[in-house]
Amino acid sequence: AAAAQECACFNFRKASRAISKLYDDTLQPIGLRSTQFVTLLAIYLNEPIALSALSREMVADRSTLTRNLNVLERDGVIRSKPGRGRVRLYSLTEKGRRILADGIPLWEKAQGRFVEQLGGKHWSGMLSGLDAAVRAAKQA
Repeated sequence: AAAAQECACFNFRKASRAISKLYDDTLQPIGLRSTQFVTLLAIYLNEPIALSALSREMVADRSTLTRNLNVLERDGVIRSKPGRGRVRLYSLTEKGRRILADGIPLWEKAQGRFVEQLGGKHWSGMLSGLDAAVRAAKQA
């Protein structure tokens, strides 16, 4: 019991699932899960972007990310084109840009609800703590 109470992995995953559910529920009208929405956002901010760079940006496993990208490409939300060598470059389609634009107000709603419930000062501290946690995990 003590290990579960103190386990970083257990507690981060529990928090991640709870927060993801809030965003998933709020983003439902645009037909995207929170993981898909943040993937679109990461592509938009870095397009065109290669899988390896997107994987680093999102701290996501390449094989999982590839499966998610294939679904988004199949649905016409993103497109890929050949880059150098075997690299594929990903960017949003017009449909993807519309969905992202439609999703921003929904994201703002979820974000606002979360920060309000948590408390703005607590969120500011937590956000910097999360950055530190990512750096620590990468160095461990």
